[in-house]
Parts: sequence; C-alpha cells; structure tokens
Amino acid sequence: MIEERNKSGNIILIVLLVLIILGLIGFIVYDKVITGDSIGSDSGTGRLLSSKSKGVENLEVSDPLVTGLLDKISGGMTCTGYEYLYMLDKPVNNKAFDNNDIYNLALNNLLGKLTIKQDQQITGFNSFTEEELEAEIESIVGKGYNFTHKTYQTCPQWNYDSATKTYVADSVVACGCTSGPYRDIVKTVKAEKVDNRIEIYQRIVFVDAATGKGYSDFEKTREITDLVLNYENVGGQPIEVIDENNMDNYNKGALYKIVFEEQNNTYVFKLSELED
Repeated sequence: MIEERNKSGNIILIVLLVLIILGLIGFIVYDKVITGDSIGSDSGTGRLLSSKSKGVENLEVSDPLVTGLLDKISGGMTCTGYEYLYMLDKPVNNKAFDNNDIYNLALNNLLGKLTIKQDQQITGFNSFTEEELEAEIESIVGKGYNFTHKTYQTCPQWNYDSATKTYVADSVVACGCTSGPYRDIVKTVKAEKVDNRIEIYQRIVFVDAATGKGYSDFEKTREITDLVLNYENVGGQPIEVIDENNMDNYNKGALYKIVFEEQNNTYVFKLSELED
C-alpha cells in the first residue's frame, strides 16, 4: 500500500511539473511573439514598432517625422539645386555646409512664416532677426556652426542691416526658375529610430540635366545604361525620361544613410554617407 501511494504521489508530481513547464512556454511565446518582439503597425502614429530587444524602431518612410527631417536639409532660395547637398561621393557631416548653403536651407525652412499673402497671392515678405536665423540654423545642424551674418544672394532677397541685426525683405516679390524635364530621382527606402538617432536610407539616381542620362555617383562618372524610361509631356512634346515609378531604377542608383541625432528635444543633421 505504501509503495502504491508513493507511485501515485510521483505521478501527481510529474503531472504538476509538466503543467508548470507548459505554462512557462506559453508565457514566453506570448511575451516574445505576440506582445512586441514581432513587427506590427501602430495606427495611431503611422509608425512600425520593432523588436524592443534590438533597440530599433522601424519608421514608415511617409512618417511626418521622417519627411520633416529630410525637408530640413533640402531646398533653397536660388535656382541652384539645393535638394541633395547631403548626397556626395564622400561623407557629409553637419559642418560641411558652407554659409551660403546653410543660409539657403534655413531661409527655405523659415519661408512659411515670412510670407505675406492676400487672397492667396503673395504680396510681400516679413523681416527676420539674427536670432531667428541662428535658431533655425541650430535646428538644422545643431550647436557650434560658425555663421557670418551678411546679405546673401537669394530670390527674393533679404538685405542684412548690421545696425538692427535684422534681415529686411527686398521689395521685389516675383521670382522664378526654369528647369528642364531631367532631374535626379530619389526614393526613401527605409527609416529607423536607433537610441537617440534617426537613420534614414535613400536611393538616388543622379541625372544629367542636359542629356537625361542616369548615374550612380554624384560626379556622374558611372553611367547606368539599362534604366527603364518613360515619356513625359513637356510643352506638348513627349520626352523620354527615367521612370520614377520603377523600383529597379532606384536599385541601380546609390544608397545613402542620413543620420539625425537628438539635441534639445529635436533632431539635427549629423552625417550622410554612401552605403554602397
């Protein structure tokens, strides 16, 4: 009888141990697979949430945070292209922009609040101070950028008044640039938040504005000869251009990683470099 009771006790103990083990396995599967280690969509922010264990949060390329950061470092106030100053054949850091470049970038970012409109028509532009300009420059490239205040050539133009430390808008409002059908094609292919950084990956095909030929390098020495073309209507004439909707075209271009780093509750440009 004693032996039978011992056997029964052992069986019960084994069953309990099996149940405990199964419970632990179920908890681990739930914790790892269901609650956060797998990639899922957060519809509230439009961002993708990634593995916590990796310390990486994948962002949608259309996320306003991503597009807003790229806007910070592209666009100028002259007919010179300022879209891709950060895409060269060598690394570009946050001190690489010269004063003219950074002024154009900052002014382009300030333009929305400087524009005066009446009945949806631009009628003039507001002035701005040294402090406002320096704050905008700091929001782009962070602290420590050495900037010289003076009048820079832009359209429209703001004339620097050293006595009042103010940039005063010129009376000329009408400005415009002409451009042909050939332009660089760029696509944001990935974006991640890694610790205190945002890392954005873009592919670009550099296009010769005169010939429409595509290249995989900024200096346009490596031509891409098998790009898929499309037709664009220019002045009533069909012109062959590189198809911007063809992903294979982008894959033949250059891949850049653009890094923004958190500083004073915002993200500032730190570095851009070729990945391949």
